[in-house]
Amino acid sequence: SKATVSVLNWERLWAAAPPRAITFVAAGDSEPPPRELERGTMEMPPGRGARVGVAYILSTDELHQALAPCTGGYIGIDCEFLSAERLLPKLALVQLNIQGRIYLVLPERIDDWSPLIDAFQNTDICWVLHACSVDVIVFRHIIGTAPLVFFDTQIAAQFLGHPVLSYEKMVCTILGVPVQKDVKMTCSNWERRPLSDRQEQYAAGDVVHLIAVAERMVGALCQMGRYEWVREECAHAARLSLVRHSRYVDPDQMFEKFPAHTMTDRSLLVLRDLLQWREATCKRRNYARPVLAADKTLAKVARSVDYGAPKTEAELLAMCPDLTPVGRATQDVEESRAHEMLAILRDVEGAAEEVVASRVNYDLPCPIVTPLVPQLAPVLAALQKGIALLSKTLALQEQFLAPGKLLEELVASYGEAVHGKRDWLLPDALTAWRKEQMLPMLQPALEGLRPVFLECSSIRQPYAPRPAIRPKPQVQEGNGPQDRAPRPAGSPSHARKGGPRGGKFFDHGDPNVHGGRSVKGHGKKGGKPGGKKGGKGGKGRPRPDPGSHHTHDRPGGYASCEA
Repeated sequence: SKATVSVLNWERLWAAAPPRAITFVAAGDSEPPPRELERGTMEMPPGRGARVGVAYILSTDELHQALAPCTGGYIGIDCEFLSAERLLPKLALVQLNIQGRIYLVLPERIDDWSPLIDAFQNTDICWVLHACSVDVIVFRHIIGTAPLVFFDTQIAAQFLGHPVLSYEKMVCTILGVPVQKDVKMTCSNWERRPLSDRQEQYAAGDVVHLIAVAERMVGALCQMGRYEWVREECAHAARLSLVRHSRYVDPDQMFEKFPAHTMTDRSLLVLRDLLQWREATCKRRNYARPVLAADKTLAKVARSVDYGAPKTEAELLAMCPDLTPVGRATQDVEESRAHEMLAILRDVEGAAEEVVASRVNYDLPCPIVTPLVPQLAPVLAALQKGIALLSKTLALQEQFLAPGKLLEELVASYGEAVHGKRDWLLPDALTAWRKEQMLPMLQPALEGLRPVFLECSSIRQPYAPRPAIRPKPQVQEGNGPQDRAPRPAGSPSHARKGGPRGGKFFDHGDPNVHGGRSVKGHGKKGGKPGGKKGGKGGKGRPRPDPGSHHTHDRPGGYASCEA
């Protein structure tokens, strides 16, 4: 199998269907977009230090008057919101760039968002945003819908060969206009009324360059044949952000961020109940999930059911000190949180094994995704090498071309098809433009590696819950570090140097013990048998008594300084 993978010749595979090389056009040399894609023009926005004029929208009628002339073209949009300690962000300000004029919309003064909703649903209008993931969620939650056609400048910049760019770097790279944003304004109080002059300029600066950047980018993308790629990727990013925001709600996705395959059945039941409790509480009180209980805290509490769960609130807080405080939560919320978490632990901890097995079969998300079998690691490495070559040919970032676990899902799906379990289902992340560019290369490679899949009895590692972890033995009275016998005077001290790589070693006192076992914080390797290169004796702790519970009294890893 390894030999088959090692001789995989990507150049030979590309001979049949070579990837299309891209000739880049500098941003300053790009031609105007075709007539059917032209969205109107505007003058170059002001550069650094220039003041931006703004107009406030304080009613629904004013919002309608501002949007009425817009029957097509580009509109830049951004929003400021309060997201600290909230499950759903609170909209505080909406910025619009309509034909070069900047508007600031105060949400609390808008009774009816129908003018903006109608504009969102107009497919002749292309809304320009930068990093749309959170904005889409806010619009969907507050206004009820999101733009049907939009252009994300951060995504478009990656199709032009750039890495993920901030707004300032993008404007400077595409337009050559240096932008200085007041970083302190990012976390300012956007509910303040009236807004300060610095807040006005910060908010206006987020949209003043968007249309000019979009027009310049569309011209370059049309010449490269990637304009439709950008539109498709923007729609996929919007869907993905909505899915990720609600991943804890869907029972089939609640374990997405947890190593479920390493947990016991009993701890998985605790984790499922904790996740459902947290989701219901956060929705009822609009708390951010990490504010009530972080993911790592829930996993830690769930695993405690295997080796002795906390019985009281004090024990729970001692095990998870990050549970206090909850920030803006009241004291009754903190008390009820501890009470409900302990109740979930008691309910599952006291259940019989047959009850646990029955609940696992019916209550847990199925199936629990496990890693690929080790035999397929060379296949995954070969595909990653091919993706690296393709990314250089297309001048795209490798992590952008194959995001997340796309290759792993592709290998798993193909392997299940080889074993006849189901048809070859392509992952959702493999969008149309990725299929066009990647499948002509990856599919022949997978076909060539088919014998490797046939040698594997399964594609993913079987789900086998780990046995419960037993509690660690407690130190008995009279047997702790404080009760050890005093060190005898004149005992040999530890060697400071020794072994092939040097380092600090402990004296074991036995010339027949082979050094080589590392002790954390005291060197990487021990000396040769008998401490041949034990080095000079230095100051240090004496050799522990054979009967003591010294933490370093274990075989291996010591060099005799006496030798």
